[in-house]
Amino acid sequence: MKKVVILTISIMLICILVLVHNFFSPSNASKKKSAKSTASIDASKSLIPEPKIPGNLDFNPKYPSSTNLDKDSSKKKKTDTQDEKYTKIIPEYGCTQIEYEVFQKMNNARSQAGLSTLTWSDELYRAASIRSAELVNKRSHTRPNGSSCFTVSDAMRSENLAYGYSTSDKVFNSWINSPGHHDNIMNPKNETMAVSLHLTNDGYKYYWINIFGY
Repeated sequence: MKKVVILTISIMLICILVLVHNFFSPSNASKKKSAKSTASIDASKSLIPEPKIPGNLDFNPKYPSSTNLDKDSSKKKKTDTQDEKYTKIIPEYGCTQIEYEVFQKMNNARSQAGLSTLTWSDELYRAASIRSAELVNKRSHTRPNGSSCFTVSDAMRSENLAYGYSTSDKVFNSWINSPGHHDNIMNPKNETMAVSLHLTNDGYKYYWINIFGY
């Protein structure tokens, strides 16, 4: 009986020694350290906020897309308005809006100078339309066939020409501020007038003829 007790105690001591040895062994300490380190990393990750990925800036109101419909619409509207001046016909006169604007500016200038206003002439407009088209090939008061500009109409008294001016203001100012052209505009003997603009896609693009008549 005594031997059994001693044997039991011996076995228990051996088990205790094995447990103590395993607990303090380097490999176990490394595992604990690794577990502790992993826990720290995970914890630190939880403290760092997730980065927010910005949305597509093209659809952000502060950064409009280059294909923004409103922006394109406004551009198109502006272009359409400009083009309309060159194409819209004034029924009463049969000319375009921009040609009519020059006609008005000249009559306003004459009126301010105490002169009579001029009447729009359909015959002179036809002649001016021929002459403005001829300017593309020959920018002169001499026609492409070598004849004088006065051969275009028997009702013609004088002619102003210009090219490269895209607006009614620009072409009117170029004429009214030029002594010879100014004299044609202000000639008290003039009774009729017409203005024609011929458009092209190259060269000076804008070719103007202003004809005064009896």
